[in-house]
Amino acid sequence: MKSRKTLDGGALKQAWNWLFDDEMFADYRRHGNTTWSLSALVTMALLWAWSGEETLQERFRCGRAILCRLYRRREWGETYQGFLKILKTWTQPLLATVTERLRKRMQELPGAHWRVQGWCVMAVDGTRVEAPRTAANEQWFARVPPHRRRVRKSTHQRKTTGQKKRQAASPQVWLTVMWHVGLGLLWDWRQGPSGSSERAHLVEMIDDLPQKSLVIADAGFQGYDYWQALLERGHSFLIRVAGNVRLLKGLGHVRRRKNIVYLWPDRARKRKQPPIVLRLFEFHDTRQSVWLVTNILDQQQLSQRQAMAVYRRRWGVEVFFRSFKQTFGRSKLRSHAPQNVEMELDWSLAAFWSLELLAVRELLYRGRAPCDLSTVGALRALRQSLQCAALGMDFN
Repeated sequence: MKSRKTLDGGALKQAWNWLFDDEMFADYRRHGNTTWSLSALVTMALLWAWSGEETLQERFRCGRAILCRLYRRREWGETYQGFLKILKTWTQPLLATVTERLRKRMQELPGAHWRVQGWCVMAVDGTRVEAPRTAANEQWFARVPPHRRRVRKSTHQRKTTGQKKRQAASPQVWLTVMWHVGLGLLWDWRQGPSGSSERAHLVEMIDDLPQKSLVIADAGFQGYDYWQALLERGHSFLIRVAGNVRLLKGLGHVRRRKNIVYLWPDRARKRKQPPIVLRLFEFHDTRQSVWLVTNILDQQQLSQRQAMAVYRRRWGVEVFFRSFKQTFGRSKLRSHAPQNVEMELDWSLAAFWSLELLAVRELLYRGRAPCDLSTVGALRALRQSLQCAALGMDFN
């Protein structure tokens, strides 16, 4: 994709109006004596995240210059600290509104990319994002969430003395994302301290999945409780399993077939919970066997060949992480206070999602596929447009 054709400076305002409008925030009522309107606050938050300036304050100054031209007003808050204060107050409700709008725009995109092999396929995975080494960040992001169970490790699993002494170079935020495979776009995310459970994050995101989704994931997302949560909400899954998962055969709950297995751990059996009936696949790559399980028992709905083709596309979420961290520059955040770190990460994800959505939309209207997306080119074009807008060039 040629970057100059992704978002021209003159098309910036038109693209923005497609993404968001003032009516989105009509149900919210401001309080206090703030001069910020909610639409301007969202605009400023995304401009702040889109900017390529070195410091957060420089990003705010550049974003405010564009904001004043976009809204033809100059009475927006002038200080960076004032912007952060009002953004903290409104981040949670505004992000919910922005997320809902972006999902709606995804479903309105042309083409047949919403489904893959007949399914709305969602890949889930987690990664760590670094934060500055401050006392507050170290204390906050190193904490263990209350839901995280401590499991006693065997002798072979215990870390060596040298490994125990090694520490991360800086505090880390755990980020779990839900990524739409067909469109190659973000769908949802959760964040927490470095000890967070990505499987617990998955459970939190289930309610926001489209109807009858197919969730694909690696072996980090295996477990009875998590799979049962997906089944109870009418979703399916295709998940890689490791050797530590005990799968049973021949329980007689369905007609016996050689690739039918069951997950029925002792705790579920004692609680009189039913076994989860699964279909087991084995694939071979150049190095080792890959084992996948799915709750889709009908081969006509999901054949073995289709299952492997779908699972291979899970790699796209790894590409998403690489683009977000390296291309978008979020391998390490810049805020020194924990609440600001979380807010910076949230708006960075919303901004990155908006950028890629605009670029994919442009590709589809040209008759091309989402996989042709060049995040580097899209980001370069956007930042060139922002620079022109800040200088008053080719904006309206």
